[in-house]
Amino acid sequence: MRRIFALMVVLMMSVLVVLQATGVAQTGGADASLEQAILKLEKTWLQATQDGKPENAAPLFAEDAVFTDADGTTQGKAGELNEMNKVKWESAEDSDMKVIQHRDTVIVTGAFQGKGKDDRGKKVEVTERWTDVWMNTAHNGWQVVASQSSPVKK
Repeated sequence: MRRIFALMVVLMMSVLVVLQATGVAQTGGADASLEQAILKLEKTWLQATQDGKPENAAPLFAEDAVFTDADGTTQGKAGELNEMNKVKWESAEDSDMKVIQHRDTVIVTGAFQGKGKDDRGKKVEVTERWTDVWMNTAHNGWQVVASQSSPVKK
């Protein structure tokens, strides 16, 4: 009986080691280097938004990415890039960012605050919470496949 129990313990430990090594058991927080890489990509996206340069953000988005805006509208990559030209941001800042990895998928949550003027000169003030889903694609590396934002009531 003790031999069977010892064999079961060794077998279970072996399976756990294999799962960890293959990444099957990897969930939760991302490793530090991946987290920094993804946060750098998020910063590139924010900078492109601030600068009104959608061409700098275009490589970050998968061709079939889906974006759900704080007003509930949805759009694809082209629509999201077009939106970047609609507000001239005086200030735009992401904060409270958290990164969670599930194999080749990373979920980033955060907050956004921005002030500026829209393309008609109207004052814009935004406070939102957002969630971005990044996937490690075969040919283009890490890209956003989905993004959603919600307004935060003041």
